[in-house]
Amino acid sequence: MKTIQITVPKVHCVKKNDLLNKDKVYLVLIVNALKADVNVSPRVAFCGLSPIAEFKKNDIKILDLGTKWSFNLEEGEAFNITFGLYEKDNGKAYNDYLKKITEIVETNGMTYSDALMKVWDKLKDKLTSLNWISLLTLLPEVGLEILKNFREDDLLGRRTITFKYDDPNMQFVPEFDLTDAESFYKIQLKLTD
Repeated sequence: MKTIQITVPKVHCVKKNDLLNKDKVYLVLIVNALKADVNVSPRVAFCGLSPIAEFKKNDIKILDLGTKWSFNLEEGEAFNITFGLYEKDNGKAYNDYLKKITEIVETNGMTYSDALMKVWDKLKDKLTSLNWISLLTLLPEVGLEILKNFREDDLLGRRTITFKYDDPNMQFVPEFDLTDAESFYKIQLKLTD
């Protein structure tokens, strides 16, 4: 088993969503882990909701995640990180998300497991064999199904990235372009084990 830490070393506001005020942006991130065995269900390894950060055009910031964002990965598991960047319109929506994420972390029960199981039951029949290529192709669908529940604020963009247990590509710090009709952000995620 190893622990993987997530940091966000860069968020760049190329074009903001709110024309008059600063964008109030937050990150929702979900990690799902899965072994190459259709009899073993995927698990939610981590859920996180960042504090709100304010951006004006051309701001570049390190996103303060408040606490350490990390998760444990068992040998032989693949995992995907699904994340969405949102612009806060409704304070109630953000507070509700914060409550949900806190409940998930505090109970360690991962209340999203019902949604995860629903998607997994649909997807596992698509697997033609127990190989990593099949799993890595389907795993992002699981995270995206969960992430679409966070829809009351403006979704600026979302992505899913997938890795195997000892994937050398984990050491790279990719930059993702997140765009919608009014805004354009660039974000980096860094994984360290």
